Amino acid sequence: VFGRGIPDSSELDSLFRVDGDEFSLLCPTVAHAEHATKLASRILKVMESPFNANGTEVYISPSIGIASFPADAEDLTTLIQCAVAASAQANFHEKGGFNFYSSELNSQSLERLRMEADLRHAIEGDQLLLYYQPKVEVKSGHIIGVEALVRWQKPDGTLIFPDQFIPLAEETGLIIPLGEWVLKEACAQLARWQAQGIWIQVAVNVSAKQFIDGYLVELVRETLQSKGVDAKHLTLELTESLLMGNAEQAVETLNHLMALGPKISMDDFGTGYSSLSYLKRFPIHELKIDRSFLTDITHNPEARALVSAMIYLGHEFSLTLVAEGVENQEQLDLLTTLNCDHYQGYFFSRPIRVEALAPMLHVEGPSVKA
Repeated sequence: VFGRGIPDSSELDSLFRVDGDEFSLLCPTVAHAEHATKLASRILKVMESPFNANGTEVYISPSIGIASFPADAEDLTTLIQCAVAASAQANFHEKGGFNFYSSELNSQSLERLRMEADLRHAIEGDQLLLYYQPKVEVKSGHIIGVEALVRWQKPDGTLIFPDQFIPLAEETGLIIPLGEWVLKEACAQLARWQAQGIWIQVAVNVSAKQFIDGYLVELVRETLQSKGVDAKHLTLELTESLLMGNAEQAVETLNHLMALGPKISMDDFGTGYSSLSYLKRFPIHELKIDRSFLTDITHNPEARALVSAMIYLGHEFSLTLVAEGVENQEQLDLLTTLNCDHYQGYFFSRPIRVEALAPMLHVEGPSVKA
């Protein structure tokens, strides 16, 4: 970066490493926010070009936090802490940007740090729960599977839903141990059901970080072996955007996963940018039509045509089609007409605890292995 002339000697007093990949610049001549903005923008600009690392091009997208003396802090240690907090906020919104420190930001950062610590304790302790949403066969109305969905129950009994902590887990890397817990707990429950003669599918969501972590295939292998489950009754759900993010690598990883026995499902189908050629190459068994397409399917001909086309396309590729977010009888009737295979949604059941699900499995008569 300095070899590219940013910043120049008139702007720089000291450069030092804060921690890991965090660095601090002290710029005593930068006295105004406008000047700081220009300097941050220049740094980001020169970082857009790749760096040469022993013959390999490496792209770096820094997140810059800006704090000023004495407005934000009156000593060096606190000033650096403020800048680090601002850079964390910049990173949260978008890599390759910058953010100014504010007292409100400090309060948000402290709350985020507290929640991160609490989430870490929740994963290590006994505060996570799995809820299960039934997956239902359209024609028969029988439960043929469930999707495992994580909840966080704090010691005081407060139940926290995924949208309140999954983004934080993704940002901090806690999604890796969190995803591992979900997979192992779901497979443990699957093993209990199989021991009772209940042979339904259990679906587990796989995050982008898990998929590219390099440990996913081994984790699935070890979990299937340790829990002693019949692998073909486990479904791994991956979003369309995840798979298309690095399609070639995705095909290779999916093939390794398929070799272990579980089914593969493409979640949120229709919201991304799937190439039909890759859709044909991906070794998947199921497409889940995103709930956004069902919102006005009963009174919007274009929405109905889209869903019909997805179902037809999926069947042409010999895939099972699942509609998400079914909330009323009209939607279900239309899905029946369109020959959709399975559905999920509040019309049949919200995600529920295994204790509440047990009598539904008995009443609905899920398929029993011969």
